[in-house]
Amino acid sequence: MSKLDQFISATEAAQLAGIERDTFTSYVSRGFAPEPVGVFGGRRGYERATIEAWAAKRSGNASE
Repeated sequence: MSKLDQFISATEAAQLAGIERDTFTSYVSRGFAPEPVGVFGGRRGYERATIEAWAAKRSGNASE
């Protein structure tokens, strides 16, 4: 896996969470979802592992 594979777009983050992209970006703007870690190719990038953990936690699948 290359370093860039660690980062995903808002669209991909929303898909991982099972929500619409606009819902995800709204959550981000209100502090309910992880912030982007940088801009890649003019688009905000999110760390895949952070989004996966957030999505699992919000769906109740995270182990405690």
